This record gives sequence, structure tokens and C-alpha cells, in this order.
Amino acid sequence: MPTVGQLRLLVESGQAETVQYPDWYRPSKCRERANQCVLQGRHPFGFALGPEAETCRTCKHRYKTWSRSCRGWNKCHQIQATAGPATDVVLKWRACERWEARDEEA
Repeated sequence: MPTVGQLRLLVESGQAETVQYPDWYRPSKCRERANQCVLQGRHPFGFALGPEAETCRTCKHRYKTWSRSCRGWNKCHQIQATAGPATDVVLKWRACERWEARDEEA
């Protein structure tokens, strides 16, 4: 059974294969495109990886959108946001090449 940071994928031969992901990314079956980007050494949104010491949490492009139930979701100004989970930002993700430091008052 795969652990956190692993996902079983069906490969061309029809056999299931367990794939190891970086420790900053938790794979999800509903985010297949993001999973593939990470396996190719890119940010889950498809950009090249940015500064190693930075995360999406510290980026100025991150913002929060709210629902009527007062639940908030983190999104990114660098991609077209949708109302679904595909464009949600996970704060522990490693920063992408478009990362910029947040303003001190933000």
C-alpha cells in the first residue's frame, strides 16, 4: 500500500507501479496533471521550480478566495483560477520560477 508521498500508477504494461514524489508534494488522484508535472521536475502548475528555500506560502501571487460558508481556498494570480480543486494552491508546495517575496504588510 502506498504511503504519503507515493502513488500507485498503472503503466503501459498494465502493471501497477509505486512512484515516489518529493517530500514537499502530496500526490492526489484528482490532480493527475499536477502529479505528472512534479514527476517531470516541475511545479504542480507546470512552471519550472523556483528558489529551493521558498514555498507558495511566501509568494506574493498567492491569494485567498472565500465561499459563503466562510471556507477559504488559496489560489495563484499566475494561473487562471477555477471554482474547483485543480487550481487550489497548497501552501507547502515548493515555489515556482515566478515566485516573488510577499510585501511585509501582507
